[in-house]
Amino acid sequence: MISLDRRLQSIYDKIDDCDRLCDCGCDHGKVIVKALVEGRAKQGVAIDVSAPSLSKAINLAAEYAVDDRLTALVANGLSSLDTVCDNVVIAGMGAQEIINILSAQLVRHKRYILLPHNYPYRLRRYLYNSGYRMQYDRVIRENDKYYHLICVGWGEASYDERDLYIGADNRTDDPVFRDYVKYRSNVLSSILRYNERDADLASEYEYLKKYSEVI
Repeated sequence: MISLDRRLQSIYDKIDDCDRLCDCGCDHGKVIVKALVEGRAKQGVAIDVSAPSLSKAINLAAEYAVDDRLTALVANGLSSLDTVCDNVVIAGMGAQEIINILSAQLVRHKRYILLPHNYPYRLRRYLYNSGYRMQYDRVIRENDKYYHLICVGWGEASYDERDLYIGADNRTDDPVFRDYVKYRSNVLSSILRYNERDADLASEYEYLKKYSEVI
């Protein structure tokens, strides 16, 4: 059985049962191979810019006898993939890199599961302004690190500034979000002492302060 850490399991849990799954930036391939083994995806496309990293996914697929259902591509993003996928996972990279990948894709895939390592509001702004509809947007935690898990499809979307900086589905009754508010508020307070002109960070801090008052 392929075991996943909390971050990867959170990503895996958001994958719909589907005909075709793509994991862009797959590295070791645990998520996509697990999906093939457990029947969550019938076919898989593993993409990584690094051939040595991609070989880990290929070897893992062979170990679990699902290599005949896995296509492996050495590529920079989705620009070489012209087959529509039901779910596309893009994780393990920064928000701007995810934006670059989405901007350069050849076809519209049906659904995207995204986990940026930084600047989630930049990714949300791009998504909201590019025809994506938010399906899920919450903070997750693995050990002492926090991540924003964002799932989107296509369609008209409306949002307010709070959604941009906080995430539409985060709630104060979620203990992970409560801890995140305290942690992130302290981080931003220190940053803004020396970089008070950053409008995005200042806006994020103001929204988090409002939550801090009720937590």
